[in-house]
Amino acid sequence: MKRFIVREANLFEFEDVRAFYKANPDEHVMLRAEEVVKAAISEGVFFIALDTEKEDSSRIFAASAVYSVPVRDEGGKIIILKEAGGSLVNPNYRGLSVHKIFHCARVLHEFILDRGGFAEYFGAIICPNDPSVANINQAGLEPWHDPPASLVAERAPYAKEGQEIKFFRFPEKALQQAAQRLLNFANRAKLSRDIDGGHEECQLVLDLQLLKRYKPILDGLAKGDFSVLD
Repeated sequence: MKRFIVREANLFEFEDVRAFYKANPDEHVMLRAEEVVKAAISEGVFFIALDTEKEDSSRIFAASAVYSVPVRDEGGKIIILKEAGGSLVNPNYRGLSVHKIFHCARVLHEFILDRGGFAEYFGAIICPNDPSVANINQAGLEPWHDPPASLVAERAPYAKEGQEIKFFRFPEKALQQAAQRLLNFANRAKLSRDIDGGHEECQLVLDLQLLKRYKPILDGLAKGDFSVLD
């Protein structure tokens, strides 16, 4: 049985991360500037999935991150937003729901470790893109109808003719579902998919600091006890 590991990336793996994005181009999920990526890695919010059967430099088959986005609010004050970057998955590994693990790990990390340090946790999607919209809705984010005008203006150039950028925000109440899902993945310890007319199962190791250091908080959130965040 194949063995996959999902964990936070390390700075020494930056070149491997960059090589992964270069080898798997996707117009909807692009690697950000080097300093931005390294900042996310340093903050523990750049997540990768590894295939242990591959050589060290080519083990990464999926990646996703959270990025800090400073913008001005309506009053002109600088506020910090946290953006859920898209999940990039090697086409040969799609169908394993790794993006769902990334969604849960990212948002839980931000709300547990960075309480009060940001105004909103959000996602932005260049539409039409029905699969990404469905994924972000399933992850608990809801339409954000009034994002800061400065953010809207900054992202507008990325939309080509016939496209629009839609914004989504994560409500704190959705943390319960995220905690339940992450703990379920950890307890299940495997991933599975239907492929080529058959069924494939893979061993899953969640080597996340979130699970090692903040399990009691995750357990509380999964039960709907939000006082664990106080």
